[in-house]
Amino acid sequence: MWRFCIGCIVVVLGIHIIDLGQRNAAILRFMSGRQDGLDLIAADYGPARTCSNQQHTDIYNLASALVTVETLATPRFEQWAKYVLVRIVTIFDMAVPNLSLGPGRIRVSTAEAVLQYARAVDVEYFKEMSRDSLALELFGTCASIKVAASIIAVIVSRSPSTTATVDLKSIREVVVVYNGQGHTVSRAAVLSRAIYFQLVYGLFQHYRFAML
Repeated sequence: MWRFCIGCIVVVLGIHIIDLGQRNAAILRFMSGRQDGLDLIAADYGPARTCSNQQHTDIYNLASALVTVETLATPRFEQWAKYVLVRIVTIFDMAVPNLSLGPGRIRVSTAEAVLQYARAVDVEYFKEMSRDSLALELFGTCASIKVAASIIAVIVSRSPSTTATVDLKSIREVVVVYNGQGHTVSRAAVLSRAIYFQLVYGLFQHYRFAML
């Protein structure tokens, strides 16, 4: 039995190391100036084009960019571990921990607070969800993009230094606030703020022109 357990641990560690290597390679490819760097990141870590009723606005394109970068920044093992944890606590009717969850790394408390002010039609059904259901919903890519779009809309509307539109200045403001949701240890924190911004802005342009 103990050999089987050790074997499982070795396999998990191996998968984790390979996953980290692939993410580092993607970042290095982008930093090296390769033109296909963003395309590969979008293809490997970006949302699939299957989100129903998703609006193709600048706010949603920026939300897609943020979710892509956060997905790139979060090892797959961490994503699995958090999903299993939330599943367990909901099954046993325990309080859901206020962690950064899903592809967009959005805290449940942040989602709840923002949804109170959200006006978009496609997030109305989130408002009726229990905290447990909302936590599980955040693990979905499409749901993460929709909630992230609501977060962006609130940031842009409340910031005195930005306009009501998504421009370079407002994107900088959004990146600073969004990336400061309370991450303690993440690959996003290891990346410099400048590289993080460049990734988000590059992917925003990628998704923006992909819709034309």
